[in-house]
Amino acid sequence: MNLNTRGVTDRTIELEWEGSVMVTDFLVTYTPTSPGGVQLEIRLPGNTTSWIITGLEAGIEYNINVFAVINNSISVPSSITVWTYFTNPDGLVFKSITETSVEVQWQPFYYSFDGWEISFIPKVEHNVMN
Repeated sequence: MNLNTRGVTDRTIELEWEGSVMVTDFLVTYTPTSPGGVQLEIRLPGNTTSWIITGLEAGIEYNINVFAVINNSISVPSSITVWTYFTNPDGLVFKSITETSVEVQWQPFYYSFDGWEISFIPKVEHNVMN
């Protein structure tokens, strides 16, 4: 069936696969790989060859299966494991800037995470000769 991802965000995974004229339906199941993850599923018409899974959590790994269904007989799944992305901070504001420090503020995320990695590139000033 050749299952692939077309796009990933913090809350969605877009899938695509190859179809067949014989398929009556596709069954898509997805489950977070973390302990206690609940499997969700959706049944799609047989002429569907892509789908966007929505309502996911950021920074979570998901096991995704797509089954071909022919007259209520279900195939062996085509499977893929995909991580959703973390988002960039919203509302980024530089509160104060001095020669030796910068204070930055942003809106909190709606999910928990381990920590931040902040990097910077110093501005290089070129001396211009007249």
